[in-house]
Amino acid sequence: MDDSVDFDAFFTRNYVPVVRTLWSYCGDRAVAEEAAQEAFVRASCQWRQVSAMTAPTAWLYRVARNEVNGHFRRLRARRRAIARHASAVAEEAADIDRAVSVRMAMRQLPERQRAVLALHYLADLPVAEIATVLDAPTGTIKSLLA
Repeated sequence: MDDSVDFDAFFTRNYVPVVRTLWSYCGDRAVAEEAAQEAFVRASCQWRQVSAMTAPTAWLYRVARNEVNGHFRRLRARRRAIARHASAVAEEAADIDRAVSVRMAMRQLPERQRAVLALHYLADLPVAEIATVLDAPTGTIKSLLA
């Protein structure tokens, strides 16, 4: 049997159960469908490796569940960012002079240091995450924060 027929059978056999399981897991059908679709796209792109696995269906469920978790993680991050932004806007309204001074001072810093300061103090990211975002060693990030 060729790979495309094999994948089609895998898809047909698993799509509805994966969506149903994800929907029960996350409570949002649209998110469940999107996560299932993304998991099947990944399976399709890596079908030779996936089909050779001992438990390709388990791999599919893991990928799909990770997609759902990622969706809600991004949603929480977006909500936090909006809340931080609203808080920052309120603070700026109360003290515009200070906000302008900070922005002017930031503009005088090198680009990389501005990025580190913004990610640390405005986005509340820890040093390790900033290092990941900027693809730099944590020691460099600490040095730029100092």
